[in-house]
Amino acid sequence: MVGIMHFTPIPLKNIFSLEDHKLLREIIDKEETDRSWQDKEKNRRVERYTKLDDYFSKILEPLAQEIFSDKTIKSTYSVYLDYNKPQSKLPPHKDNNACTYTINYCLSSKTPWGFIVEGEEYIFSEGEGLAFMGGYDSHWREDMPDPENNRVEIIMFHFCPSDHWYFTEGPKYVYELQKSGVLDTLEVDPYELSPKYLERKSQQESL
Repeated sequence: MVGIMHFTPIPLKNIFSLEDHKLLREIIDKEETDRSWQDKEKNRRVERYTKLDDYFSKILEPLAQEIFSDKTIKSTYSVYLDYNKPQSKLPPHKDNNACTYTINYCLSSKTPWGFIVEGEEYIFSEGEGLAFMGGYDSHWREDMPDPENNRVEIIMFHFCPSDHWYFTEGPKYVYELQKSGVLDTLEVDPYELSPKYLERKSQQESL
């Protein structure tokens, strides 16, 4: 389960101002979602909001570029996750969409819930976050503490290099990758399936 960590996660504080944190809360509580569904496997609520992508993801781009030392980074999408069931869980996995780089932001937590990346545990509370590379490094959570009374809300802000297939082929390219079955057995970040990335890699290997 534990492998070689590609990027040492960085705990983050004061990611957003108090005003922006309040605005995040208002969006989740009052705005209509663009898409909402129950993730039955993990017993969590998943929601998408255009306002998160249009504003919050964009203002995090400079921070992501600095943290991950990649000036080409651009935001892809964000996801609101509501772990609100006693059975809520997060098994070990690697992300397989347009999420090479991720900033996890804790919107709320009644009881802090440890987040593990390649065997190293990180705990962050409301208003705090963690930067990590979810497409390369396995991550998960152990059993939720105080599950009968707990609730943890997370917003995941995802980013990718500018030559990622999300930008060069379009967001729907992921469906082609899913149909091919390659994402089911992929051991690396799907970024490495990007046509421009493969072309650049081929050129470097031919030198």
